[in-house]
Amino acid sequence: LDSFGRVLIGTSDGRMIALSRKGEFMWDFKAGGQIKSTPAVSKEGFVYFGAEDCYLYSLNLDGSMRWRVSTGGKIESSPLIVKNRIYFGSTDGKFYSVYDTTEGLDDGPWPMYCGDETHVKIM
Repeated sequence: LDSFGRVLIGTSDGRMIALSRKGEFMWDFKAGGQIKSTPAVSKEGFVYFGAEDCYLYSLNLDGSMRWRVSTGGKIESSPLIVKNRIYFGSTDGKFYSVYDTTEGLDDGPWPMYCGDETHVKIM
């Protein structure tokens, strides 16, 4: 659940689905391949995720596509958001850094994998 009240679900048929905290359908975006990466959410509510079609996607609050970036391989890793930068890996063996106009990671309880910028879960 992000601070915009969305639960984001990536599917094996390439859909990123947003549900409300009550489980009501909000929107559905169709990527070109299976989504294995956990989405990350920015302070502005932008959603970032990779897909097996070799693209990293950025979506608006309403689920419409802002942009996409092509790589030479599938994107199965979860993106990392740091002010004005989105970092992610690809199966092409490269680590990417993409500039974006974001202030950073969402303040919600679960904005990305393990809930923090470092992707580290303290037990």
